[in-house]
Amino acid sequence: MAVTNVNRDALVRAFVNDLYQIDDGLPAWARRHNPIVKRHLGLYWRIMPPQYESVIRWFLIESGVILLTVPVPFLFTVLLPLVLASLSVLPGALVYYGRILYDLAADASRQMVSEVENHTLPLLLATPIPTRRILLSKIAGALWKQSEPFGLLMAIASISQVPTLFLLYANMYPPQDYGAGAQFITVAAFAASLIRLPCEMLMTSALGVFVGAVTRGKGAAAATTLAGMGFYFLLINMVRLVHVEPIPRLLIDGLLPIAAPLALTFILLLFAERALRAE
Repeated sequence: MAVTNVNRDALVRAFVNDLYQIDDGLPAWARRHNPIVKRHLGLYWRIMPPQYESVIRWFLIESGVILLTVPVPFLFTVLLPLVLASLSVLPGALVYYGRILYDLAADASRQMVSEVENHTLPLLLATPIPTRRILLSKIAGALWKQSEPFGLLMAIASISQVPTLFLLYANMYPPQDYGAGAQFITVAAFAASLIRLPCEMLMTSALGVFVGAVTRGKGAAAATTLAGMGFYFLLINMVRLVHVEPIPRLLIDGLLPIAAPLALTFILLLFAERALRAE
């Protein structure tokens, strides 16, 4: 019995140590055992990080098939029947993504409002931890809570959207007029559509933290964050409606969806830091 208990205790310690080591490659402010992150997560601190191996594998396979349509055009006819399957999945995926962003915005903003209303924010700011690292840890805590839904979202995005993207760009830039332009734009847009998901979630969490720092009331903070995200998606999708040549399209659909949320996240961090210092 003693041996069994010793083995069991050793397994428990190994399991806990493995949970800690999983995110050792992340910055200290983003790790689950960071005190601020762990406090935000509560009982959810054991949550597992999303797995990217299958997403990368699907990206390479699908991108290879798309590029093969340049020397082997008949593959295009093979992809056409998959468009219906893609179109049937995408609405549900968009709703699911919207739900994740809703939960993320509400959680990040309400947690920050709670710090202000419970008068624990001055205690955090009085610690030797820099203000920016405190904000980054609050952002990381909100993101960790969405780790499992995010993993499923990435899996759906990696297998469902390529046929629709290729059909869209092939009609926009016909091969007889633009050569392989549609194929290269499809691959770039596909990569951007996967990278933009964590970038937009990061921006949503940063917006929630900023709004929570300057808004009183959890409901008002959550509503303001959601309104801000809605305005962002309206603006970024309006730009995509403009018909342009392949190179500008490559920048609009391949670079803008990644650069915009990262730039806005940095700006929101600066504003939140300034707001906290003014408290």
